[in-house]
Amino acid sequence: MRAALAQVAQSAERPAGSAGRAPRAGRRGASLLRVHLSTIGQRVRLCTVRAAGPGAEHGAGAGPGASGCPPRVPAPRPAAPPANPSGRRVPTTRVARRGPRPLSSAPPDGSWRGPLRCRTGRDRTLPTVTQKRADVEKTGETDRSALPATGWAVLGLLSFGDELSGYDLKKWSDRSLRFFYWSPSFSQIYGELKRLEKAGYVSARSVAQETGHRDKRVYVITDEGMAAVRHWAREAPVEPPVLKHGVMLRLWLGHLLEADRMREVLGRHREYAETMRQRAETDGADTRAGEAGAPPSLVAKWSQRYYAAERDLADAMLADLTELAELTDRDERGGRRT
Repeated sequence: MRAALAQVAQSAERPAGSAGRAPRAGRRGASLLRVHLSTIGQRVRLCTVRAAGPGAEHGAGAGPGASGCPPRVPAPRPAAPPANPSGRRVPTTRVARRGPRPLSSAPPDGSWRGPLRCRTGRDRTLPTVTQKRADVEKTGETDRSALPATGWAVLGLLSFGDELSGYDLKKWSDRSLRFFYWSPSFSQIYGELKRLEKAGYVSARSVAQETGHRDKRVYVITDEGMAAVRHWAREAPVEPPVLKHGVMLRLWLGHLLEADRMREVLGRHREYAETMRQRAETDGADTRAGEAGAPPSLVAKWSQRYYAAERDLADAMLADLTELAELTDRDERGGRRT
């Protein structure tokens, strides 16, 4: 290897032309080439000595400078952490994680919530969703505040004392709840029935049908469920209704619409309000008589008045649009004359 490097260096020093002295540029390139070749030779010699083993680094019996390579110095190891004889938690520096937590790090059982670090330095462990579900299945208890409003509505339909199926509850909610609250879907009704049955608020049984189809599952409210829905109706805070009027939102953007399109939107809303008023009047006549049926009949009458008011408001706004159009035309004609 050394002989090959020397031969390359001699060929680099040889003049490029005929006999005579080499030009200055050639001498400078030859000197740079010698420097690079010497550096490469040192690296090759160092790698050869290290590959031969620890005993051959300084040669056989030679001193440290025989091979020209300095001895290798091992890197210092990090110091061990100090002992903690008291057993207390040693505060450590935590690096803030950037971005959301990866999904792959979530445990398979769903208990993603771990110990919460408070400002006081104590660890407060919050119950996980899996633990809450296990407690409900073990004790059969459900927090009253945990029930959604739809659950209370389904339990309220059963509070009239009848034994009803999920299909019966859906039909009844379409004739009553839809006019002042909303009518839940079949999946929501059956989901709330399972929740109420697990809490002990309703009981269920299977009834054979005369048509030969599969058995029908009917539900009835229990004493505990009656007490719970009575407590909710009496003690629940009075929340203001949330008004989300899509028609008014579109008319609020009337500067982006034509006048004819605004009248068309209002006309469709008026037809809808009148249709709902008529249905509320028809379904209100089918409400239950007696002491339990008096409040539902009052709510049905309120629904009729509400949709009648929506119809009248649409008529009034149509008149306002006509008046606004007349004023705009009058101003335009006055501007043309001047």
